[in-house]
Amino acid sequence: MKRFNDCSWAMLFAVAAVGFALTAHRDAWIAWRWAFLALAGIAICGGWVVLADPIGTIVGKWRGNRLGWWIALAVGLAVFAAVAYRRLLHEDYVPSSLHWFALVAVGIGATEELLWRGWMQGSLARTLTGIARHGGADGVPLLRRSSADCEPLPGAMDCNPHATACKQAVAHVGSLVAILAAAGSHTAYKTALFAFPPDGIVGQTPGGLLFIAGLTFGFGAVLGLLRLRQGTIAAPLAFHTLFDLLVYGQYASAPWWVL
Repeated sequence: MKRFNDCSWAMLFAVAAVGFALTAHRDAWIAWRWAFLALAGIAICGGWVVLADPIGTIVGKWRGNRLGWWIALAVGLAVFAAVAYRRLLHEDYVPSSLHWFALVAVGIGATEELLWRGWMQGSLARTLTGIARHGGADGVPLLRRSSADCEPLPGAMDCNPHATACKQAVAHVGSLVAILAAAGSHTAYKTALFAFPPDGIVGQTPGGLLFIAGLTFGFGAVLGLLRLRQGTIAAPLAFHTLFDLLVYGQYASAPWWVL
């Protein structure tokens, strides 16, 4: 039951985050805004408490010896995406200067990655891949194991390679579902931020809601795959913080949609 509690707290946070985003820009909805914000805080605290290894779940564990290559790939993707986004807004390729808000933008990007690619994807992946284990308390997903080092099935003298292959497939699907769920939740939050702009602001959503949704989901899925393949949140953090720095670095104050 504990594993399903991990998932439940993450889902509660997803709902609260969307509710907060929908009410973020309207003063008439301020009571709802604070209620959703409080609910999101409760979900984060509850999710932290029930995790057996919260740091390991959120930050992940480094696999292999090519961390630098994955971060370099994330940096390249971030530069490409930021330049393309700036050109869409008819701005220069890179910021002409940096203001104090650049630090805030970097902090926001890092926080979003820790929440969605870190906590949400991490906890959902452990929940879903745990279904494919036999008492998998070691936290190692079966998709990283071979049939040679699998655990014997209950009542069997040796490992069953066919059953192990089936469980590996289930675990792999679970990891992919966690990636898509985290990307979808983050997309819902981002799109909701633009749904009800402040009074007096009309037609100032960059690219439109469908563009925002597609961009957020697409890059969210890519970052989720980077975390799955590389094992830690390092590459997604590098991407999101650099992207926000290049996109918002020249702003002296926050655009209306940034939360």
